[in-house]
Amino acid sequence: MIKSLIRSKLLAGLFIPLVVVLALSGSTAHAAVGGLSIGPFLQEVTIKPGQAESSFLITITNSTTSTLPMRLSVVDFGAADDTGAVNFLPTTDSLERKYGLASWMRLEKDAIILAPKTSQRVKIMIENRESLSPGGHYGAVVFQVDNKQTDDTVRPEVDFTKAVSTLVLAKKLGGEKQSLTLTRSTMSGPPIFFPSEIHLRFLNNGNVHTAPVGEITVADPIGRVVSKGMINPEITMVLPETFRIYKTKLPINEILWIPGGSTVTIRYRDPGTNSYVTNVSKVFIITPHAIGLTLTILLVLFISLRYHRQNHKRIHKFIQHTKTAPKKIVHKVKKKNKK
Repeated sequence: MIKSLIRSKLLAGLFIPLVVVLALSGSTAHAAVGGLSIGPFLQEVTIKPGQAESSFLITITNSTTSTLPMRLSVVDFGAADDTGAVNFLPTTDSLERKYGLASWMRLEKDAIILAPKTSQRVKIMIENRESLSPGGHYGAVVFQVDNKQTDDTVRPEVDFTKAVSTLVLAKKLGGEKQSLTLTRSTMSGPPIFFPSEIHLRFLNNGNVHTAPVGEITVADPIGRVVSKGMINPEITMVLPETFRIYKTKLPINEILWIPGGSTVTIRYRDPGTNSYVTNVSKVFIITPHAIGLTLTILLVLFISLRYHRQNHKRIHKFIQHTKTAPKKIVHKVKKKNKK
């Protein structure tokens, strides 16, 4: 149950395609664009050693009142940048070919006719040829309205410029490698002030998709944990040999009264392992509460010093007065005796 939940969350948060525009609802079940919906939106496939092929079904639904001729195609995708977005790209570079999947995907059919208010299922096969290396491979099955076959009866409720797709994450066993490295951590907000977020930039050194999970804690100079944030609670993933930035929110759970060197501890791991990697650093942090407390202490010290200084002057005057008073009395007595 827990593993299936983690797997569904892993799939849910990864993708924001840039070439084929898709709206993510947070669910892995279906995606819908312009009267067309597809399910599943994300498909995870595991290929075992010796397995000839792996197959799955995709359901495409036409919710419009028009008959829609559809073209089917396959394409590879890769990371667009370190934000988690992906691009659907032709296999033009070595990295895309290395982790591509389209060359091993076979469609049951490459064209269908969708009647109004109907659905069709299409079978997709992944051939486990020797050329398919162990590790992660990433492709998509794209369904798009065939403009060449549409006629004037098609209503404008369908947007021909967009497509629906199923993203496929294939993992071939027998040589997969998982390796995750934290390359940078950056605090948000002005320097020295308590950060609302810490941005973690991870590098996936492995050959299969993965996701960092863990926590960040902040302890004050006397060791109290004043803040704790979860790393990647949505369990979104990073593709092989790419970077991704994860923003971790840091709620203030305890008031940080004491400014100074706070301890920031970052603990993370790969979901497939139980061992954590720990990074500890010292950071000077101050909060409005600490500023207020410091100003209050300084004000009390100032008032106290001023009071003691004035009191010291009064005491000094009193002592001087007590020293000179007997002399004055003797002087007055002498004057009286002379008279």
